[in-house]
Amino acid sequence: CEEELKVMQYVNDVSSHAHIESMRVARRAGQREHLAEATFKYQAMLRGCFRTGYSCICGSGRRSAILHYGHPAEPNSEVVASGSMRLLDMGA
Repeated sequence: CEEELKVMQYVNDVSSHAHIESMRVARRAGQREHLAEATFKYQAMLRGCFRTGYSCICGSGRRSAILHYGHPAEPNSEVVASGSMRLLDMGA
């Protein structure tokens, strides 16, 4: 159980760092939502986490209220409008 706790702590640390980097990127308007997802995955992979725990949800504006937004039928692909609310739900 001790080893499992160490793994969970490491993944938590990786996810936290990847979220901070994604938020730095996500604050710029005019980009596509999937840039935050790509940044998160890139930062996680740099630290050895090659898969996400679940599909990344990176909605903006009205799309931030769509449950399970970000799957193949509703990709994180829309342009982020200036001043819009962002939802970044991702985990390594």
